[in-house]
Order: sequence, then structure tokens, then C-alpha cells
Amino acid sequence: MLEDKLISVASNYFNDSELQRIDSLSSNPHFDNLLTLDREIGGIGIFNINNGRTGRYHVEDRDILRPLQYIYMNLELRENSLSWFTRDIIHMCGLHLESIIKRCTRKYRTPLGKSLYDKKLIKILDARIISELGVIAKLFNAAKHEVSSYKDEHLFSIKDALYCYFITRKLASELYRHVELYTSPEVWTD
Repeated sequence: MLEDKLISVASNYFNDSELQRIDSLSSNPHFDNLLTLDREIGGIGIFNINNGRTGRYHVEDRDILRPLQYIYMNLELRENSLSWFTRDIIHMCGLHLESIIKRCTRKYRTPLGKSLYDKKLIKILDARIISELGVIAKLFNAAKHEVSSYKDEHLFSIKDALYCYFITRKLASELYRHVELYTSPEVWTD
């Protein structure tokens, strides 16, 4: 059921060929192939978050962009054992979106799920995007709080984590329009 929801949301942003590539990456999450798809999406992502091992962003944007560095490290360094780190990837996706929304609403102590009911957010985002953010918020909460899966099984699959990441990229690009980043836009086009 979780996978179906993620695929449904992803189909709003990706064509059939791109969805097939995400599915294929789920079976064989080779880091260079993940970077290739990420680069094709454009904008701010794991493909351009770092210059070497240093974040390319202004320090004042650390709250928003640091989670992308953690996702990068999980995908790069843990490629062969990625199923053990899907929770971390989903957690960082939620934290990334939560941080953008906090800056947008200027309510810095409100969690992601509750922020989706904020009047300012409802006014600037369409209902579909808020609903899609709700899907990620549920995953984010589960990544933070649920540990009741079967012994030696994982709450999230690699497919769940990759779909969550790529959906997060698309949702973040919608949200960036409503916040001011300290990082110059030229940083991301180099």
C-alpha cells in the first residue's frame, strides 16, 4: 500500500520512462546512476549539493540543505547495504521539506504534519501539493517513531526510500518558490 501511494504521487511528476528508471534503481541502486537521474531533474539535489565533501550552500541555508548531504552520504557510502539506511533517507527527506516549510511559514517550532494546516501554506500551495506533502509527512513520522516491524526486517524498502527522495526533490522545487534562500541561485547552475 505504501509503495502504491508513492508511485501515485510520483506519477504526477515523472513520466513512465522515469518511473521505470526509479524502479530499476531500486533493484540496483548504483550511486552513479542515481546521480545521473538526479542531475536530469535539475535544481538542487544530491548531484550538486557538495563541492567535494563541502556543502555548496550558504551557512544560513544549512537547516534546509544539510539533509540533502546526509542523503548523499547514505546513498554513496552505503550502496551495498542500503536497505539498512532507508529509514535515514526518508527521515532526511522529511527534514528537508519541514525546514523549507518552517522558513516559509516562519513557524520554526511546528512539525511538518501540523504545518500542512497552516493558513499561510494553504493560501500559497494548491491542495494536491499539500496532500502530497502529507504522504511524505506520514513517512517522516514513521521514520522517526516506528520501530515495530518484524525482527530483522526493515520498515521501508529501497524502493520506498528512492521514491520518497525523488518526490521530495519535486516538492522542494515547488516550495523553494516561496522562500528566500541565502545561497545564490548561480551556485546550482555551475
